Amino acid sequence: MRKHIIVTGPESTGKTTLSKKMAEELGAVWIPEYARGYLEAAGRRAKKEDFPHFVRATQQLLEAGFRQQERRNKIPSVVIQDTSHEVYHLWQSDKFSLSSLVVDAFKNDQPDAYLLCTPDLPWQADPLREDPHRRQELFLAIQALIKTSGCPVIEVSGFGESRTKNALGQLAHILG
Repeated sequence: MRKHIIVTGPESTGKTTLSKKMAEELGAVWIPEYARGYLEAAGRRAKKEDFPHFVRATQQLLEAGFRQQERRNKIPSVVIQDTSHEVYHLWQSDKFSLSSLVVDAFKNDQPDAYLLCTPDLPWQADPLREDPHRRQELFLAIQALIKTSGCPVIEVSGFGESRTKNALGQLAHILG
C-alpha cells in the first residue's frame, strides 16, 4: 500500500522545511523539489524547454522513493514530496505557455493528499524566487488548481513545530 503526500504552495511558504520534518516524523522517504536543485546546479532560471525534463525526473524520483520504502518493508509505503506537477502546471502557465505534457502529468500523477502551505511565513529572498508580492495571488491559483484534482487538500498554517503538528494531525486520517 502506497501513500503519496505532496507539500505545495507559493514561494517561501515553508514547503521544504515542512516536508522534510514530516518525512522524519513519519519515517517516510522525502522527495526534494527537483526543479530547484536542477536550476541551482545550472546557475539559471527555468526555460520552457526544461519542463519535460522536470516532469520525467520528478516521476522517476517518486517511483524511486516508493521502491526504497518497499525495500525497507515499510507498510504503508509513505513518500512526502516537496512540490510536484501542480507547481510545474502553475509555473508554466504563469511564465510560459502550458504544455500538454505538464497538464497530463498533473492529471495522471495524483497524490493521496495535498498539503497546501499558506503564505503566512515571512518572505525569504532567494535567487530563484520571482514573486514576493504575488504570494496570495499564487496561493489562490494553486488552491484552485489542486481542488480540480479531486484529491484532499489540507491547508497548513502557523509557525515552527505547530505547523508540523498541524499538518501531521490533519493527515492522520489519510495515512491510517
